[in-house]
Amino acid sequence: MPVNCSFIRLVVTASLILTACEQSPPSETPGPVRKPNDTVATPQNPLDSRYLTPFETPPFHEIHPEHFLPALDEAISAATEASKSIASAPSKATFDNTIAALERASDDVNRIARTFYGLAAVSPDPQLHSMAEPVAARLAAFRNAVLQHKPLFDRVATVHDQLQSRDLTPEQRRLTERTHRQFLRSGARLPTEDQARLRRIEEELAELIERFERQRRQATHDHEFIVENPELLETLPNALVQLAQRSARDRGHTKGWVFTLHAHSLYPFLRHYPERSDRRQIYQAWLERFNAESQNSRLAELSRRIAEKRARRAELLGYSSHIDYELDGSMTSDRRMLRSLLDRLAEAARKRARDELLELRQLARADGIEAPLEPWDRWYYAERLRERELSFREADLRSWFVYDNVREGAFSVANRLWGLSFHPRSNLPVWHLDTEAFEVEDERGNHLGVLYVDALHRPGKQAGAWTSTYRPQHYDDNERVGPVAAIVGNFTPAPPGLPSLLTPDEARMLFHEMGHALHVLLSDVRHASLAGTSVPADFVEFPALLFEQWALAPEILRGYAYHHETGSVIGDDVVEALRASERLTSGIEMLEFLAAIELDLMLHDTDSGSVPDLAAAEAAVRERLGLPEVLSHRHYAGGVADLFAERQRSGDFQTLVARMLAHDAFAAFKSGSLIDRNLAERLRQEILARGNARPPAESWQAFRGRSPDPAYLLDVIESGAGG
Repeated sequence: MPVNCSFIRLVVTASLILTACEQSPPSETPGPVRKPNDTVATPQNPLDSRYLTPFETPPFHEIHPEHFLPALDEAISAATEASKSIASAPSKATFDNTIAALERASDDVNRIARTFYGLAAVSPDPQLHSMAEPVAARLAAFRNAVLQHKPLFDRVATVHDQLQSRDLTPEQRRLTERTHRQFLRSGARLPTEDQARLRRIEEELAELIERFERQRRQATHDHEFIVENPELLETLPNALVQLAQRSARDRGHTKGWVFTLHAHSLYPFLRHYPERSDRRQIYQAWLERFNAESQNSRLAELSRRIAEKRARRAELLGYSSHIDYELDGSMTSDRRMLRSLLDRLAEAARKRARDELLELRQLARADGIEAPLEPWDRWYYAERLRERELSFREADLRSWFVYDNVREGAFSVANRLWGLSFHPRSNLPVWHLDTEAFEVEDERGNHLGVLYVDALHRPGKQAGAWTSTYRPQHYDDNERVGPVAAIVGNFTPAPPGLPSLLTPDEARMLFHEMGHALHVLLSDVRHASLAGTSVPADFVEFPALLFEQWALAPEILRGYAYHHETGSVIGDDVVEALRASERLTSGIEMLEFLAAIELDLMLHDTDSGSVPDLAAAEAAVRERLGLPEVLSHRHYAGGVADLFAERQRSGDFQTLVARMLAHDAFAAFKSGSLIDRNLAERLRQEILARGNARPPAESWQAFRGRSPDPAYLLDVIESGAGG
């Protein structure tokens, strides 16, 4: 789930990956590792100049928290002066001296900001985290100063207004249009008084969102559920028990097991822990982070204030709501199409969910529970349903998904589709010993980019999985500059002497993140602002949701799923069990996803004076969808947390569009061969390589030859084949 910008767009995506590889060449020496507790800074700020490392990757081993603000201040000062010089230039405004020059002016600001957000997400360093608000405030102020500078906008408008008469390439036209649009969306044409109001709103939003993210992260981290009786853990997967024991020691407990509110701990606990009252306790702690009456009511209040300020910003810029502000320029511009799709999916999902919940209730009654199912029961009995129907426990399925093999499988699919190869480069600087670095080459052996992989959980790491872009692909004169990307995850570390084992869902997640990485790596545009995942929000998840379709396809599974003890390839019975497991609760999962979308719309599709509080919005959505009390609006992706996070720039409704595209595109492969090199090459040339160098709707048309068809997504839901 990426985030981008033309001038000050940070790219912190939610995504992950892995690989099949050779050993590092013996001539390489081990790369330096950043030491988070080392407070001795290098004499020269490593962020101040071009990186002198192999492939010019960030010198992670030399960067310390105290480097960021001075380097950022200096870069902002230089960029501000450069933008003033562009604005006051006596020569006639052209693409090169205005649009391209403006993009180059903020290169260092973007480089430092990307490095800061990338490291802050993987570091436990409180000093680094404390800098998030001042960094966000500086970036917001710089953005507003540049984009509301009238003489600068006048030159941009001059180039834009003469587009048809200028001899520009299609990509130059696209960058001009995007630059002009960014100025307009930042209030360049507003009266001076309204510009000042908009600046205050943007700066307040930046501060509120950083406070929200920091406090949400703290509220999630602070809660712990301690188990001291080992008998209660007998039904839990070994990997979860080991993670809980490690969490207990990391938190200073000399005995027992600790479960937390982080997704990698919470959901496995809810699926497997037998004591209903304990499941209720941890679930309610997770829920109450956002309840107004709880001790974390500041999060509920922050979420309301963020929604109100987003609505005020939209009104100032002439939009009826924040949703309309988000939809402007996206593929989801037709509100009627979106509403029709939501209603059709809801009808199909309700039918399936009704039958699935009956199955769960029967299992609960067999356990002596006559009362209605509660939200903390839904996960537990869904897992019991899987075990009953499929005759496989999670631990059995994990045995086939060795982390290294899954990584190899993802890399192998990329190799078979596009001829890519992934070469370990142990001489590159890394931020932690767990981090791997790869040089990626195309089928002719040409350098494509650098990929970091930091896949295992450790204390202090942001929860979830994502892809960060440390350097977007672009051209320097006529030489292609390869991107530097990082895939980060929180898979359970292996116990000593054993491999790390993934669940099938985690294997799919790894392929998903590989899709984001491929979008970054295969980019081939001239301008960094248009590269890779710098696309509209409803297009950014499309390549990732598409690539994950290969993860559990039978012919792909048989290429990487080997039992960690016997080495035997995955059997047909297990493959069929995996396919069947996707159908068991697909209606429930889609209905919760749709509830998250409707909640987003309820909070953000309104004027600033009508923003409901979170509880009222959830109640209205529950009534509209007929959402059973056992289900929640908050379980898809990051739930409420993502609705108010700046770097989660797409709403769930936009992810729905990306799902529609992914199922439509994968249908093209399924109609022939999953490894169709000609079709894959068309996908690369028309989608992945293009980035935002042309409107994504045109890229889709060039790839598929028609408009997107929602029938493929509807068929998936109605057949119960998963979303």
